[in-house]
Amino acid sequence: MPEDAAGTQAQAEQQYAGLFIGLGLDRDGVSSAVPCPADPAVELPVAMVEEFITATVSEQLPRPTLSLPPGFALTGLRTYLVTEHDLDFGPVSVPVDLGIVTFDVQLSATGESAVGWGDGTVTTHRSGGTGYPDGAINHVYTHAALVDITVTDTWTVSYEAGPFVGTITAPLLPVTLADVQIQERQAVRQG
Repeated sequence: MPEDAAGTQAQAEQQYAGLFIGLGLDRDGVSSAVPCPADPAVELPVAMVEEFITATVSEQLPRPTLSLPPGFALTGLRTYLVTEHDLDFGPVSVPVDLGIVTFDVQLSATGESAVGWGDGTVTTHRSGGTGYPDGAINHVYTHAALVDITVTDTWTVSYEAGPFVGTITAPLLPVTLADVQIQERQAVRQG
């Protein structure tokens, strides 16, 4: 090994060792000062477990796919939003890896959708939108405009993971149907 490379290697090893020593760890990242718990699951803080469960579960929950047949809305008439997702999920089993221990998490969830209609109106729904004529997610616009319709789901998740049992709230990022035309039509009488 050339002398410059050997010096660089030695410096890197000293910096590496310095980082671990500052944390109370040996060169292999093991601390002799902290005993290993008999059951790692029992020693984990509940908040940490719930954070990992929330992150894992949020990836599993159904997301809305939005449409507004026939592609526009008319003022004065009921507009039906189709979300193509169910707001009941589970029960399912999902593995959650916490690094020192892996749990099979049993969970079930119910969701609520907050729909921002783009005209200042926000409605909440506990079932998915199915469209005309019976869809639960509907709205009547009063003015012609170009709007963005946004759906934000919030899920209440009941879980059981080893010794941990509880309920968490998992809000998901909004989904937007952009540039929806709200048109106004008038009948013209010809005489």
